[in-house]
Amino acid sequence: MFNSGSPSSPGVSKAELEFAKAEMISQMITRENLNTAIGRSGWVSLGTLSLSGKNFIDLTNVSSDANELDLALQGVSTTATSSMYARVYGETGSLLSSGYYGYLNNLAGSTLSSVAESPGDAAILAGSLLANGYMSGGIRLRRQLGNTWRIESSVFDAANRSMFSCHVTTAVGVGITGIRLLLGTAGVTWDDGSVTTRWRR
Repeated sequence: MFNSGSPSSPGVSKAELEFAKAEMISQMITRENLNTAIGRSGWVSLGTLSLSGKNFIDLTNVSSDANELDLALQGVSTTATSSMYARVYGETGSLLSSGYYGYLNNLAGSTLSSVAESPGDAAILAGSLLANGYMSGGIRLRRQLGNTWRIESSVFDAANRSMFSCHVTTAVGVGITGIRLLLGTAGVTWDDGSVTTRWRR
């Protein structure tokens, strides 16, 4: 259930804070992409894949001792309205379909709303994506402590002046070996766009 956000500090709205955080994450990913290109940061690239015609996509071949995984979405659109989710693969190669805790923020124009996920069967990355929208953004998975992972994302839909940001944690046995991106509505597929993936220890 969506709830209205409230200001976090005098003179600065929660919406403004969320937008600033999303901008900071985007700048960090851009900076690290440059480091990867010049061979500084130890990233392993899994390449760029088209999403067109798919309801889900599996991005695997990640080492179970990885500590970080980055995904970049570019020019993504859908055939109809649908939410977008992520599930991780554990070290045995099986999908984790429970135990996702966190929330999703949606900034539409100047209105901020949020939905809780505790627990969920997948990490919600964006809610009610519209078919006329074109989305871009980043998704980052980071090992926090031991087997606990944090999933963060910032996805922008310029056509509808909307931004989604998720903050979710989940626990796996030893490590993750991949991630599945999926649309939550049966029969809906992506009809454009791509995802680029990389990981590092």
